[in-house]
Amino acid sequence: AAVNNNQRTGSYCAVNKGTSTSGAGLEQTVNGILPNTNYTLTAYVKSQNGETCYFGASGINQWGGNVQKTCSSTDYTLY
Repeated sequence: AAVNNNQRTGSYCAVNKGTSTSGAGLEQTVNGILPNTNYTLTAYVKSQNGETCYFGASGINQWGGNVQKTCSSTDYTLY
């Protein structure tokens, strides 16, 4: 969901209140991805209560699989 509180900068931020067992998440489709090209995925991520959260990319199996980072900081951290 997009909310207008608790954002790092700007007017809105995305919030995911799912659990690790619910499979909940946020999704963005990126078009024009080419093979043999390097891309950098970055985001500011934080955990509401210090619980483990995950940030990553999926659906890129044909170019090396999924990428996932674990986060648990209650402060915004750049990944």
